[in-house]
Amino acid sequence: MKNRRRNPTIFKPVVSMNTALQEPSTSLKVMVFIIIFALVLVGLVWQKILILNIVTEIEDLEKQRQSMEEQIGKLNSEILKLSNRNRLMKIGKEKLNMISQDVNVLEGKVIYQPEDFKIPRRESDGEK
Repeated sequence: MKNRRRNPTIFKPVVSMNTALQEPSTSLKVMVFIIIFALVLVGLVWQKILILNIVTEIEDLEKQRQSMEEQIGKLNSEILKLSNRNRLMKIGKEKLNMISQDVNVLEGKVIYQPEDFKIPRRESDGEK
């Protein structure tokens, strides 16, 4: 008879692993490794969530900055429109009775009468 060599079974490493895991020091090491691994995964997930929150906040701030820049542009154009020289001259002439720089001041027009500059007397001043 031939000596047949027996092939080792695949269950032998599993059995040896199982007996090794039953030892207190090994199972404690495995438990600590699993806890550390879980904490690392929780930390990575927390970091991803934090980064996503920061990215959305940055995008919101960029949108807000862009809208403010548009508003500044609109206000600058309104300032230019309102500070138009012709418009200011028209308002000064019509509403404020001002004369323009182009007009010769010494035309002989009397804008104010000398009575406009007199201070009215009070009745109490006349008694003294």
